[in-house]
Amino acid sequence: MLVDVGDGKHLDCEYRQGSPTIVYLHGSGENKTVWNIIADYFCSLGFGAVMPDLIGHGNSSLIREFDEVSLIGCTGHVSRIIEAGEISEPVIIAGNSVGGTIGIDAAARYPGMVDGLVLLAAQYDMGRNLSPYGQINIKDARRQRLRFLLEVKKGNHNPNAHYVDFCNDPEVQENVGFQLRHAVVNIMSYSHLVSAFTFGHASKDWNTAPEDARVRGSIAIQGTNDGITLPEVPRELSDLIPNSAEPVFIDGAHHDLPYKHADKVMPVMKGFLRGMCPDRFEDAV
Repeated sequence: MLVDVGDGKHLDCEYRQGSPTIVYLHGSGENKTVWNIIADYFCSLGFGAVMPDLIGHGNSSLIREFDEVSLIGCTGHVSRIIEAGEISEPVIIAGNSVGGTIGIDAAARYPGMVDGLVLLAAQYDMGRNLSPYGQINIKDARRQRLRFLLEVKKGNHNPNAHYVDFCNDPEVQENVGFQLRHAVVNIMSYSHLVSAFTFGHASKDWNTAPEDARVRGSIAIQGTNDGITLPEVPRELSDLIPNSAEPVFIDGAHHDLPYKHADKVMPVMKGFLRGMCPDRFEDAV
């Protein structure tokens, strides 16, 4: 379903019936399908789901300029897709990486709309929460993006190839000069690549106020091998967001928690959601 979010732009959203509803927000350079495994499981337990492609990603409107995307804009999009789905009760937002940043901001800006937060490798201050590796990638994003896109445009690689294979191609990594960190479950055209990198660069200065996120519950989950979000961030989020559970660190997991480590994330999410929605689990195994 395409949802009009204003300024002539649309988000492609998947809606699944159930209650309460979990809104799944992916990270930069990804799309909604990274949540499929986790969403399928919790929908089987009766939860609803809203899974958008964020602006500039997937089947949503693409962008080419940095000023086409902002944190407050993305937060407004979350409010709009909830309204479009005619969801009247407070939702739970599960956000990975910058999807978590957007989730925190939504909870802070729209009191009463968000009941809980599940934050996977999330940041709340992009300028402070990223590792040196992540900072270097963001600092050099424009130069690296241009080199990458030039390789595509010259025809050295098929831009319609599966992006997972494309990113893992040693020749691509050597030509571009850095390890692309996103294994995107999507077919990426040249325009999609421009859009995804534009979004990533635009988000480099985003920050929000976790202490203003008035929710009934929140949990921060991070892999011990995460090379993007600094290891102290989950603890900071737990200290700052009211009613937070203790952070959970998944041994050996990386930044791509929703799809590469879904089997380890789901039991943690289930335990958290059982505390928030005990009625939903009365008959669940």
